[in-house]
Amino acid sequence: MKYILQECITDIIDNRGKNPKNYYLKEKHPVIDNYLIKGDLYPNLNEVKRYIDEVTYLKFLRTYLEKDDVLMTLVGNGIANVSLAPSKTVVIIQNTIAFRTDKSKLLQRYLYYYLKNIYQELLNFNRGSSQPSIKKTDILAMEINIPDIQTQQKTVNILSSLDEKIELNNKLNDNLEQLIVNLFNMKFADYEKSGKISEICERVYSGGTPSTKKQEFWNGELNWLSSGETRDRFIIGTEKYITQLGADNSSTKLAHKYDVVIASAGQGFTRGQTSLLLLDTYINQSVIAITGTLSAQIYVFANLIQRYKEMRILSDGTSTRGSLTTKIISGMDIYIPTQAELDEFLEIALPIINQIELLSREQKALVDIRDCLLPKLMLGDMDISEIELEV
Repeated sequence: MKYILQECITDIIDNRGKNPKNYYLKEKHPVIDNYLIKGDLYPNLNEVKRYIDEVTYLKFLRTYLEKDDVLMTLVGNGIANVSLAPSKTVVIIQNTIAFRTDKSKLLQRYLYYYLKNIYQELLNFNRGSSQPSIKKTDILAMEINIPDIQTQQKTVNILSSLDEKIELNNKLNDNLEQLIVNLFNMKFADYEKSGKISEICERVYSGGTPSTKKQEFWNGELNWLSSGETRDRFIIGTEKYITQLGADNSSTKLAHKYDVVIASAGQGFTRGQTSLLLLDTYINQSVIAITGTLSAQIYVFANLIQRYKEMRILSDGTSTRGSLTTKIISGMDIYIPTQAELDEFLEIALPIINQIELLSREQKALVDIRDCLLPKLMLGDMDISEIELEV
């Protein structure tokens, strides 16, 4: 059946222009900023950095979300990414829109998968000059070709079974990460800072970018990490790859598994994000790496993932856009444990990190399977007529 998308939409949730900057005070309603909408079934609420209180929620917003409303980013480098609203208590404010469907024609989860499948086509709606942007009118005017509701439901069941396992792995990893933080704080929170990060680590450095004008430098077999990829706390893969020739003819540097990496610059909330490498990778100039003994790296990682706001403040005055430097990171105060204390914490934390790595790699395999099935199911290339719906 063919529809104009507008014909299948009952409500549009749009609070753009309503951006109460001075009211992000109380942790009541999570704000789903654009960086949280990255194609996952639901945004990860553990990555939320802004909240609004109940008064602001009731006073400033025009429209409110319901669970499973389809969220889409309209402005910025992440345009056309989609997710579902995880609950009715979350908030979208600027640069994001949400759709609520007429469920007799179009299931909300089916719309999510439909839009996810045509992501590259949606990018063609970009009208931005200074920064990428798309208009909701262009999205609503799209002609969509969708099957009957029963087929939609079967398709959603197949894809959701994978996505829900991915979500479960996400939650398990979040819990394991929090366990590391809790163990760290139980052991070290009461100690006064007695030194600098440079005193506990061997090296603090940043990387570079091979010339993008030389094709022979790119699409090789070597991992290459940019600052935006620090959105993942534990990094098991990179979005881009370089050749050995690119590595040899640029200022990029190699960081190793279990090194700590920090985004020194980047749009929005990127600067100050801290991650642990679970692979060897070259890094760009907007990534700072910290290396040392394994016990020191894990200790520094558990410390710095709790100091995001501090790093933002420390770097706010370094340039017009703010930038962390190797000097700032090296000079941050920290408690210097004894080697026995470091070894004791490593003995507890490393098995947890290894479990996180296993779950993350399983999750990536599930994502690959889902992404392989998605176009086949959306285009009707798979026969699902014999699949029985669960009641």
